[in-house]
Amino acid sequence: TIVLPEISSKSGNATGTVRTNGVEAIGQTSISIDGLSGTLKAGDMIKFATHNKVYMIVSDRAGNGQLTIQPSLISAVPNNTIITYDDVPFTVRLNNDVQAYDLGLASMVDYEVDFIEAI
Repeated sequence: TIVLPEISSKSGNATGTVRTNGVEAIGQTSISIDGLSGTLKAGDMIKFATHNKVYMIVSDRAGNGQLTIQPSLISAVPNNTIITYDDVPFTVRLNNDVQAYDLGLASMVDYEVDFIEAI
């Protein structure tokens, strides 16, 4: 698992322990939540404690209510499942065998590797 610095952290001012508020079925894109103080923003990433897939929020959510995500749920999520919305860990694997590095300006090293989400 890795936490990607640019996309793993929330852009809103959300706080609190956010949980599902009801059982969420496979295929849903609207998730009922509670425990949210502040705002989660469109483009923020979330992860449910019960599986490895990471989802993107597609519309701002302030407080409790319906959280809209993409893609749709790949597996059911039980009631009261904790939702991680900050420092979201991605489960990944190498996408190919190519790894590249380059010595850049001021002797800084650029290192590139391609990952794909592993679910």
